[in-house]
Amino acid sequence: MKKVNVNADATATTNTHCIRFSELENYNDTESFVWLGLIMPTNDAEIKSTYNEITEWLLAEGFIKNGKVIDIKQITGNVLGKKGRIDQLVILSNGCSGLHPIKRLQTQDMKWTSDFIVNYAKDYGKDYGVIIEEDDYDEDDE
Repeated sequence: MKKVNVNADATATTNTHCIRFSELENYNDTESFVWLGLIMPTNDAEIKSTYNEITEWLLAEGFIKNGKVIDIKQITGNVLGKKGRIDQLVILSNGCSGLHPIKRLQTQDMKWTSDFIVNYAKDYGKDYGVIIEEDDYDEDDE
């Protein structure tokens, strides 16, 4: 696999099964979720088989009501490199209802994509911290 420098603070591969952290904003919670620490096989035949197995499990356990897994992409750029956690963006077919909210809360390893972007940004060298400005409240106005 050939390494390419995509910008000053991230490195990605030309593998189609990879995605940069910054590209996650192109996905919504209905069509995708992030599975923390999921290790995928490397050859295409095993990858496609794994999509089917994960789809069957998600349906059987009630995580999704319909649809199927159409792609899984490794999120690149973890600040710890090979020592860091491997996270995968799981992409669901059009028309899928997304992860069931209660079922998602029953596992610590599946995150809505939007939550992952905010809560795990520092693992990828990003800062999506919320800045709360003090309001102009003046006690003398009372």
